[in-house]
Amino acid sequence: VSRDDPSHPRFLAAGESWSTRAALALPQPSALPVAMQAAHDAGAAHEAPPRPKLGTQFMGLYHDGRYVDAYGLVVSDFEERCDALGADDLFALAETARMAGHPRHAAIAFDALRTRFRTNARAPLAALELGRLDLDDLDDPRAAKDALDDAVALQPDAFFREDADARRVQALEAMGDRSGCVAERDRYLAAYPDGSHRTTVARRCR
Repeated sequence: VSRDDPSHPRFLAAGESWSTRAALALPQPSALPVAMQAAHDAGAAHEAPPRPKLGTQFMGLYHDGRYVDAYGLVVSDFEERCDALGADDLFALAETARMAGHPRHAAIAFDALRTRFRTNARAPLAALELGRLDLDDLDDPRAAKDALDDAVALQPDAFFREDADARRVQALEAMGDRSGCVAERDRYLAAYPDGSHRTTVARRCR
């Protein structure tokens, strides 16, 4: 019987060694990682590109309260930026325009934030600020009422709720909607018997 006959295995004796020229059959790599990588690459190809930023120069001026100078950096393409920026940058852009004395541009940026980023924490405040601008600076009480309603809808228990409710009374009065104004006024007075706007609201809708 041949010593290499696989049907008759034997143990090595002292001083002997074993070797083989047969290639070991290595397991083939799974095709799953390749498929997963392809899926990942395909998903990455469809991801939205990162949003542009306002830049360090703008943000430095903004945080220093130099709103006019910061606004000067963005005024030439302000509306295009409103279409491209993320929520936090939109808020900074809107605040800069408002503080620099450009309410229409501020309103555009606040509106972009509250309409495009509905679940962002700043969206309710952006809607409130939009309502204030429409009411106090842009003479558009109907748009103001819509924005104020949206602010309340986005965050019914917001810290600014009383202010929003008082301004809704003001907007209805400016619209000439007396019945709506009276109803909203009486609701405010009942909800906030010691409200900070109570005296002003009580005089409305005459």
